Amino acid sequence: MKYNVLLETIMSSDKDIRFSLVSDKYGNVITCRHRKGENNFLTEDETTDSLHYSVESWKIRKQHAKKIGMGKYALVEYEKITRLTMPIDEENLLLITADNTKSPMKIIDHILSIISNPKLYSDLGQWEQIVTI
Repeated sequence: MKYNVLLETIMSSDKDIRFSLVSDKYGNVITCRHRKGENNFLTEDETTDSLHYSVESWKIRKQHAKKIGMGKYALVEYEKITRLTMPIDEENLLLITADNTKSPMKIIDHILSIISNPKLYSDLGQWEQIVTI
């Protein structure tokens, strides 16, 4: 599955990225990665709630796309982490959390460059389960 490889590529490309997840348009988790040694700030249920909120927000953004264009990403910078969500394609959403050690725009540009080049992650093989890096 290419999304497993996508997350592996993202996680291995930047040590400040703590967590990455791909969900479908209903908020169901397809695959995720968590950096080894990093503690979660949110419980699994809280992460699920946050994901569903993000999915609903993207549905609303999509309603306005004909007038203002499709959204590229949504960024929230908290005191402890930065959370980034962006559509990967018409059906799926990428959620990433990162430490607040870099400029958010550097993280965004970096992730967009990976997503915009499927050759970086589509032909690298398959990962079958959630992996801790």
